[in-house]
Amino acid sequence: MKPTSRMKIELALIRALLTLYLTRHWFGGAGWSAAAILTFFVPVAYMKISRRILAEIYLTKKNLKGSLSYGLIGSIALVSTSVLILHYFLGGFYLPPELKEPVWWFPIASFLGTLLTTGLYEEVLFRGFLQMHLKSYLSDFWDVLVQAVIFALLHPRYYIEGLYYISFLAFAFGVVAGFIALRTKNLSGPILMHGLYDTAGLMLFYVHPIVPGAR
Repeated sequence: MKPTSRMKIELALIRALLTLYLTRHWFGGAGWSAAAILTFFVPVAYMKISRRILAEIYLTKKNLKGSLSYGLIGSIALVSTSVLILHYFLGGFYLPPELKEPVWWFPIASFLGTLLTTGLYEEVLFRGFLQMHLKSYLSDFWDVLVQAVIFALLHPRYYIEGLYYISFLAFAFGVVAGFIALRTKNLSGPILMHGLYDTAGLMLFYVHPIVPGAR
């Protein structure tokens, strides 16, 4: 298929946004904030300027309940899988002292924070804008698979540090989120799943110190 002008513009925007996303941590809080704002608003602005509907990047109220249900189920499946995989590689978990008796608002704040920031802009970028663009070239199966590979590759600190099992989990998350977006034509499920999964990750896996084999 010969790329059209529209496809070329989309590809240029996606390249710029993915580069910004990849390098966001290089510039501290300012870089992270810029990535969050631009990766959400640029796709939305592009759709508006090109006179296309936001439903093409799955920003819609249609099938909201179905998408949220899939997101909840996906969260349970992914968190359970992550616990099993990380337990195998780390040899066991323990809750850090600060989480054994956490203040009541900690999980709520963590959920809302990830839901409204990382969950929102990453899903708009990867499962919305990128997945929409790839549909011009690929079947649904390869569309979901390729965006999940890109999503995992743009979390380089895991595989650079040899934590390939976490890279696999990022890939698996991308596959499940991509499938939900494609199935329901709605990003609310992937966004909900992102918030729940990151909150579980924060509370169970990523709060240091993690002591392998601790009982």
